[in-house]
Parts: sequence; C-alpha cells; structure tokens
Amino acid sequence: MRRAIIISVTLVVLAIVGAGLYYGDKYFSEKNKRVVRLEVVKDCKLHLRPCSGTISLHKDVEVVFEMTPKNPSSIEPILLRAEFTDAEPDRVQIQFEGKDMYMGFLQFELQQEESSSVKQNSTIFTGKGSLSVCIRNMIQWVAILRVELDDIIYELPFEFETVHLH
Repeated sequence: MRRAIIISVTLVVLAIVGAGLYYGDKYFSEKNKRVVRLEVVKDCKLHLRPCSGTISLHKDVEVVFEMTPKNPSSIEPILLRAEFTDAEPDRVQIQFEGKDMYMGFLQFELQQEESSSVKQNSTIFTGKGSLSVCIRNMIQWVAILRVELDDIIYELPFEFETVHLH
C-alpha cells in the first residue's frame, strides 16, 4: 500500500515537472523575443475587404490579410488568411482586441498551407477565429497579426468594426 502511494506521488510529480518544462519552454521562448509593434494599416476596412501591410526587413515583406465572412459576427467562426510575399514566417497568430473596451483574450494560431501558393514567392497561413459577444450595436476592433520572422515578433495591426442588429 505504502509503495503504491510513493509510486503514485512520484508519477504525479514527474507529470507536473514534464508539463512545466514543455509549456514553460514555449512561454519563455516567446518572452525572450523582441517584439516590434508596427503602425496601424491606414485606409483599410478589414470587415469589408482584404488589406495589405508591409513588414520592413532587409527588403519589404508584403502582407495581405483577409477575414471571411465580410462583416464578421460573434455567432459564426471567422476564416483567417494571411499571405506573405518574399518571406516564410516561422509562426503566425492573430489577436483580436476591442479598440475602446476590453473584449477578452482572443488569440488564434494560423497554420502554413502546404504548397498552396499561387505565386511562387508567397507563403500562405490560414486558420479560424471568433469574436466576443457584446451588447453594443457597433464594436470597433483591432486585429493584430503577430508574425515571427528571424526571432523577432512583428505586430501588424488592422482595424475593423462589427455591427450587431438586435
């Protein structure tokens, strides 16, 4: 009986240490990276059409970001698509923030598509996301595209709005 308790406690401790090492590595590896916050993409209405932005490296990387459906709502998933010209990011995430109020932590991972590129020098990441429910009719949002390139995280913000009819 005593031996079974010792084995059980040992297994629990090993599981906790293993989980801490696994998740801690992911947490601390991102914390040690430099984050560059870029200016909000101007003249863009992401809720109506795709928008283009630029990440300046040794040469400019063009980014086209799109959400489907247009005029997104909180009741259906949003399909997300980011296309990068002349770059292949290591990781891409989208984070939705309320512009005027806190709407919760809404961050989603995008996955690289396998050789689906129409253009030879472009890389496409896709995924799904969702928005929080709010009682206000119109909410202004900022979609922050988090792009990891060469151990630097670039945050490229796009603005959009949602309209909810009650």
